[in-house]
Amino acid sequence: ADDLPYTTLLYQTTGYLVVRRILPYTTAFAAGQTVEVFPIECGEPQQTPPAPNEVAKFMSPMKVTDEPNTRATVA
Repeated sequence: ADDLPYTTLLYQTTGYLVVRRILPYTTAFAAGQTVEVFPIECGEPQQTPPAPNEVAKFMSPMKVTDEPNTRATVA
């Protein structure tokens, strides 16, 4: 859905933010890839002003809730 981030990153939602660098976002995750994993909790979503003729935007502040693994490997 077009609004998946807005409906998923709700206040106090917890989970993991996984960052994979260098590869295009269209590349599927695969075993052996290096990723960074951050355990997070979402803050209150904040609406950001759009530019003219632009879709509505928001920002979801996140806080890291535990030690991240910055050199994890996809299994």
